[in-house]
Amino acid sequence: MIEINPKALGLVLGAVTVTYYLTQQFRDQLRDVPGPRLARISRLWYLWKVYRGNFHEENIRLHKKYGPLVRIGPNLVSADSSEAIKVLYAPGSKFPKGDWYRSWNGPTARQSSLFALSDIRAHSDMRKKYSQLYSMTSVVLYEGLVENTIKLFKARIDDFVTGEKVMDVQKWMQMFSFDAISQLTFSEPIGFIETGDDIGNLLGSLEQFNALMTFFGIFPGIIEMLWKVIGDFGASDYLIEFTARSIEKLKEARDDVSDGNTSFLGKLLSLSSGNPEKYSPMIVFGGPAMNIFAGSDTTSITLTAIFYHLMKNPSCMAKLQEEVDRATTEGNLSDPPSFPEAQKLQYLQAVIQEALRIHPAVGLPMFRRVPMGGTTISSTFFPEGIEVGVNPWVAHHNQSAFGQDAGEFNPDRWIETDSATQSIMQKSYIPFGAGARTCIGKNISLLEISKLVPYLVRNYDFQVVTDKWESTNRWFVKPHGFEVLVKARSLLPDTDAS
Repeated sequence: MIEINPKALGLVLGAVTVTYYLTQQFRDQLRDVPGPRLARISRLWYLWKVYRGNFHEENIRLHKKYGPLVRIGPNLVSADSSEAIKVLYAPGSKFPKGDWYRSWNGPTARQSSLFALSDIRAHSDMRKKYSQLYSMTSVVLYEGLVENTIKLFKARIDDFVTGEKVMDVQKWMQMFSFDAISQLTFSEPIGFIETGDDIGNLLGSLEQFNALMTFFGIFPGIIEMLWKVIGDFGASDYLIEFTARSIEKLKEARDDVSDGNTSFLGKLLSLSSGNPEKYSPMIVFGGPAMNIFAGSDTTSITLTAIFYHLMKNPSCMAKLQEEVDRATTEGNLSDPPSFPEAQKLQYLQAVIQEALRIHPAVGLPMFRRVPMGGTTISSTFFPEGIEVGVNPWVAHHNQSAFGQDAGEFNPDRWIETDSATQSIMQKSYIPFGAGARTCIGKNISLLEISKLVPYLVRNYDFQVVTDKWESTNRWFVKPHGFEVLVKARSLLPDTDAS
């Protein structure tokens, strides 16, 4: 029997490891791309940084240190330039999504979502099936359903006013966003606003789900094993049941559907009845589920960011209230505001745009895989198979694009700058992604935000109780710790004060 000396074995393995590393360095096609040394060896460095929950900030620091290209994994590169955005995401781009997105596909390939689909042709085909449901024409038809949610939300906020209770802004904005997208999708809210509770542990389960998918997507080779380990997820269980029940309810009420039910699901069922082969049961089920899973985070994060930055900048709040009050007294703003009316409020739209810039919902690089033939970005050639991505936080805090005050909340940058500067900013502005992969629910999110913000600003004053502003990045950068007191606000002057 051959005896093995542990020390000798250790020396041999160590020598092999060093030799492998040096060989890889010599053959490394990314050896000229700067970045942390450990990131060149393993994705464990990236996993650790993402796990800490502040990679959106870390990513900005890395680019300040290393420049427009930073290596954050053996074959992962973070880019910071409008050139990279154009190359990777422009309409007609041949760059498929990177392997990280595979974790969001579900336990089988048959369950691939629009968000996770890597194949460009398959994504295009699926998106076309849903696109008319998210068009501006359809969004306007959903407006009444959103107003129903605003009325429910008003009753809840009035409770905070009369009870002088502290309001957790992020919590209630998320509950509003979930109920709004549920009302819009199914013609009924899930019930978060009414109960004030996390029904079915949906919110908590989705947060945990997002964290797991974010972490394990970094190592795509173990995704299938992960799904076998975790099995069905609590959030998906409740969502599947709620979605299936809503579909059956509308199917039974065929008169409602044929009469033009204006909900997302009602319109989708009408399309399915006219073309059942194109709109299969999986497509009918997948659309509403996609709305609930992805349709609330961007909206709630942006709403929370809007009110935080307005309250940290009182002059901005005063300017917005003045615009809203003036539009109201002139008869140009309904109760609640209509979407077309809100779109005409210049400063309101600048506030929304600036909140989406300074605190975009997505906080990790949106990786794309370099196709055959390679590509060049920032004078550096990337061969096929390398994954390059732009983090919206990095792009939106680029001082070359947004000026020296890129880290400050300044809605006027979208109003007072000249057309040339506006063009430069727009090229680096990607809160909803870009090109063919632009978030399909963008119009719905902007509808909800544009209607709720002026309504709240007109009817309520907010006083900061806790301005602790911390965020946890699990793909979505979710703020927490922001609490306020709410007081009723009257547009009419107080005549008794004279």
